[in-house]
Amino acid sequence: RRFAQTLLAAGAAPALPRLCAHCETELGPEAKFCSECGTAAEDFDEATLPVGKPSQLEAIEEEKAAKEAMDREELLLERSRLLRALGRGDEALKAIEEALGICERPEIWLERGNILSALGHADDAIEAYDRVLKAQPDNFLALYNKGRALGSIAEHRAALAASDARCAIAPGEPLVWVGRSLMLRSMGRLKE
Repeated sequence: RRFAQTLLAAGAAPALPRLCAHCETELGPEAKFCSECGTAAEDFDEATLPVGKPSQLEAIEEEKAAKEAMDREELLLERSRLLRALGRGDEALKAIEEALGICERPEIWLERGNILSALGHADDAIEAYDRVLKAQPDNFLALYNKGRALGSIAEHRAALAASDARCAIAPGEPLVWVGRSLMLRSMGRLKE
């Protein structure tokens, strides 16, 4: 802006872009509102607006609200991960429940399962992992964590089935086979 003002003072008259007074986003020549923040252009006469909000402005506001909700959901997901890592499971569970109130993405259900598992609520954790697997049947982490939760409550056959599914997804991954062998060993099936 200063450069343009300097040019104007020197007698040059370049065409200055119209900028939003609020966020300084460049406005098109016919723009009535800023596409970023929805602020009316300074040279726009609001008296010419129809009664109510223009549909463009409503769309901008809806988009902003959706972005804020998405940002809030991501923030809550990261907060819950951090709280779980710090051993503050109850607080982590509150954060992830709030995130689930915004959106029920599989990633959020996976974190809920991880928190519940850490809190010793294996049955509830398994339900959360099942929600992930319903949406993403090949989700390796959900299968792995479900198998661990099933093993923790002595549901060895179901845990072995989850282990078999992991082996089918990642047959070249050695740790998958190690996990399967440990599960078989805990079941007393040493030859396998």
